[in-house]
Amino acid sequence: MISAYRKLLRQKEDLFEIVETFMIEYFYSDERLLKQDLFDAWKGHLKADVVLKKDPHFFFCKKIDDIEFEMVGLEVIEA
Repeated sequence: MISAYRKLLRQKEDLFEIVETFMIEYFYSDERLLKQDLFDAWKGHLKADVVLKKDPHFFFCKKIDDIEFEMVGLEVIEA
């Protein structure tokens, strides 16, 4: 279930729950090489399905396949 306090991100037809956001620079060495071990460790720790990149951030996300919801009340107003 999605927490009411989580941020969502839409990429084309897909919807993702953002688990954590990092500055891109955190994952790069001084030589501009990706620190793959660090990147993979965070992805595993956060149980992220996918990581999306939009400068200057990496978004560690869980893909939302189906949203569960419950109708609390329905009021029909006729005009």
